Amino acid sequence: MRVVLVLLVGCAPAVGSEPATLWIADPGAGVVFRDDAVGRSVVVDAGVSGARPGFDPSALVVDDRGHLLVADFANHTVSRYDDGALALLFENPSDPDATRIEEPCGLLAGPGTVAVLANDTENIAFLDDGGAVLSELGPESLLRNAHGFAVLPDGYLVVVGSADGPGDPVVRTWDPLDGRRVGSFAPWPELEEPTDVVVLADGTLAITDWGTGRVLRYDPTTGAQLDVLAEGLSHPVALAAQPSGVVLVLADDGVWTTTGERVVDGAGFVFPRDLVVTW
Repeated sequence: MRVVLVLLVGCAPAVGSEPATLWIADPGAGVVFRDDAVGRSVVVDAGVSGARPGFDPSALVVDDRGHLLVADFANHTVSRYDDGALALLFENPSDPDATRIEEPCGLLAGPGTVAVLANDTENIAFLDDGGAVLSELGPESLLRNAHGFAVLPDGYLVVVGSADGPGDPVVRTWDPLDGRRVGSFAPWPELEEPTDVVVLADGTLAITDWGTGRVLRYDPTTGAQLDVLAEGLSHPVALAAQPSGVVLVLADDGVWTTTGERVVDGAGFVFPRDLVVTW
């Protein structure tokens, strides 16, 4: 497991000043959009080879080889998109005692590894690049109501999700080496409905709050709320931090920077859920 985490922490975006391409998963429309200098196109939908009936793209990541990986929330799969087709990496085994991924909602990738956050099975599964399970965090760790996750510089995993009740913390950090919860903060309704988290260059966290339309910055060590990076957004749901320091936010009505510039118009979005940037 230690090797897996080192690889995940060490996986950085490609170097570049501005994004060349935005990939946007919209499970409401059942498609993955590509938006670049020539405009928007649908690149993955239910008609693509390898897609399952009821294709429901919920999370995206680019692996170390530059391939787009797509999680399917309804079909509980992870696939690699390449040459116009989806190649299956993971599907739930028939063995009920084996690691299962129900409702995958987040992906991270490092060289030769993929981490999958699952909402229904309340776990994180670590896969190799062929889709084989390397290890698992949860479900005994109770990663309940999870929506998004990230890797901190110290190797801990930070998971954001919905509260079970008033005062329940909605940001939790875990040691994936032993499955131990090492911290929690942001009791509801300080964060009403956090949906995604990214680690910024200074080690602090940017977290989307779907319910209040804000992006907040937190200190992961103390749990202190530091400032508001953006507000007035329509259901912000996902984040992407660029090497330039600009943070992109996916919302109902498009993709915005935290400084208030809309870089992608949301016309045609139904229920966008995740985005990833490539250069």
